[in-house]
Amino acid sequence: MADASGQPKIRPTGFEGCQTAQTYALVWGVWLVDEVVARIEERIAAWTFLPSENGESIQILHYKNGEKYEPHYDYFHDKNNQALGGHRIATVLMYLSNIEKGGETIFPNAEGKLTQHKDETASECAKNGYAVKPVKGDALLFFSLHPDATTDPDSLHGSCPVIEGQKWSATKWIHVRSFENSGKQGGGCEDENVLCSQWAAVGECAKNPNYMVGTKEAPGFCRKSCNVCVQSGINELYPPVGHAEAAALVAAAASLAAFLSASAFSVAARSTSVDMVMMKATRT
Repeated sequence: MADASGQPKIRPTGFEGCQTAQTYALVWGVWLVDEVVARIEERIAAWTFLPSENGESIQILHYKNGEKYEPHYDYFHDKNNQALGGHRIATVLMYLSNIEKGGETIFPNAEGKLTQHKDETASECAKNGYAVKPVKGDALLFFSLHPDATTDPDSLHGSCPVIEGQKWSATKWIHVRSFENSGKQGGGCEDENVLCSQWAAVGECAKNPNYMVGTKEAPGFCRKSCNVCVQSGINELYPPVGHAEAAALVAAAASLAAFLSASAFSVAARSTSVDMVMMKATRT
């Protein structure tokens, strides 16, 4: 996908498999450099009342038959990940496709699971928690932290196995502070601390790799001094996807842009037990 100047609107940063219990879901981290996507980011910021710079790049997930995502928390359990923008405070999940059966987003710990009505279309997995059925054009917002900044155990969530059809979704994670991802700003090979060269000289690149070099999820702060990047970009950290995967990514991103660019969000429902808000996309 390219604009009139021939510049790509979509730049895949790579893809990785999310291994669950005997399942495998394909996940792409993408930078969507497009006016439509910019408006999506603005709407998310307005909806959540959280600054757009606090968000990670949109991530697209694809689940096929039998694939699922085991229940997990979006907040972090380690200090290294918290160093980059702090905890994830909120998650926006956008559904890019309808699904015949299964694929529900489930909250096993939510109090609402005891009173939520489940119809005959609900999967067995969906009966084990508060469940949200994927509907193309809907968006789900939930918070992982309480207002006092303590972690919320009710935010435990997962994706039920797909039984019929395929599931496409887009996830936006939002942090407590600005998410200063150097790759997100264009991929320059720079140090982010004036002491990086000194630390590298005494062996900190090997002793403290998460901070100095970084991980697949987040580039480090001293990558130039550790000689793990080049000025031309970040392909060494985020390898390019293959042709087939890139084609599927473009299709999914086009779907995301298509329904969100033509939609005005309105609040449809709220569950206070898990600080969760559903939005319906209404055509304008």
